[in-house]
This record gives sequence, structure tokens and C-alpha cells, in this order.
Amino acid sequence: MEEKKTKYELAILAPAESKENELNEFLGSIEKEIEKSGDLRSKEEPKKISLRYPIKKMSEAYFSVFEFEMDPEKSEIFKKQLEKDKRIIRFLLIKKTEEKQKLRKRKRKEPILENEENNDKEEEIDLKKIEEDLNKTLS
Repeated sequence: MEEKKTKYELAILAPAESKENELNEFLGSIEKEIEKSGDLRSKEEPKKISLRYPIKKMSEAYFSVFEFEMDPEKSEIFKKQLEKDKRIIRFLLIKKTEEKQKLRKRKRKEPILENEENNDKEEEIDLKKIEEDLNKTLS
């Protein structure tokens, strides 16, 4: 019987002090772990980012994201391995559902605006009324 794989997204923060070859080796090891137990769908190249607040006394880190499919039982083992890895500042492993994926792909619709000329006339009228009221009050 074939196992049902679940879609996951893994976001990782790695120390900014890491040399490029060390970083690539580290991310490569994570990639191999994913491929050993599941199917890697996509990988974002690491980007150096400034952290909003210090994490483990670090203000900068490399940020990378992996999308993959894996058996839920194997994902728990993988998560425990990530928790033990000292090279990771912080990580987030998210189970992706179909509903979340649809929401993410959905485009925002632009609000419908009325004719700009009409808006300007309405503003002029309102300004005239306000000015008249002001003059009456001050008189």
C-alpha cells in the first residue's frame, strides 16, 4: 500500500557568520535529508537578512525556504533532527493544506474606483460648505 505524502514548507535561519561553502554544505545536507525521506519540490536560494530583533545574540541571518512532500511519520523524525542541529538559529516547519495553497495563489483585486472627476467635484462642494460654515461661525 502506497503511503500518503503531505506537503510541507520549511523556513530556516542560519548564522550570517557562516562562510558560503559552509552554508551551501549545510543547506545541501538538509536537502539530502528531505530527498532521503520525501520529494523536494522547490528550494529558495539563501538570502542574507536583518532580523527585527536579536535571536541568539545575532542580528543577521541567512534565510532559506524548502517546499517538499513527505510521509507525516517521517516528517516528525525530520523535525526532531532539525531541533537538535546547532547550525540552525530558528526554523519553522508548516504542513500545507490545499485551502492554504489556494489562498496564497489568489490575487488581490483592485478596489473599484468611481470616476475621478466626480470625486473632485464632491470634494469641492464639501470644501465650499465647510468654508461657508466657518465664515458664519467666525462672524
